[in-house]
Amino acid sequence: MTTQIRKEAAVKIRKLKVGKVPWSPTLQAVRDSQKLWTLVIRHRERKKVSRNLLKRTMKKCHMISIENISLEQAKANQKVAHAAYLKEVRRAPDTRKKASGIPGKSTSSGERHQEIVRAKKLTPTRKTKEPSKANPKNERQIQVREIDNHVQNMRNRRGSS
Repeated sequence: MTTQIRKEAAVKIRKLKVGKVPWSPTLQAVRDSQKLWTLVIRHRERKKVSRNLLKRTMKKCHMISIENISLEQAKANQKVAHAAYLKEVRRAPDTRKKASGIPGKSTSSGERHQEIVRAKKLTPTRKTKEPSKANPKNERQIQVREIDNHVQNMRNRRGSS
């Protein structure tokens, strides 16, 4: 009895198609453009659209104003944005590989940060004793401190801007 109920429920369950298209910055820009024109169309049709959501999306798409755009223009722009999205979806795996920086491998933000730190070859912000060759643990601790200092400096710079 319960297996039959579970089978019936499995048929009726909503199946989400998520993760099929790899993310890339160019694909995200096209998606934002598509979203903008959908919001503009809804706004022109006098449907409920959050003004803040519209402003944020306009800012992402580098749009200054939508006052002079008619409903017909918005629909035409939406079609163009959709065509660009379909074209970009086909190129998504390649652009994802280019965005990650390593051919054939996508990296997390933590791994990217570590690569940036290694590439810059951080110098210590304060003078430290030369680590002894016999104790690699001290050397690792100093490297961790240098990275933490760099991250803290970056946060302070962002906060002061």
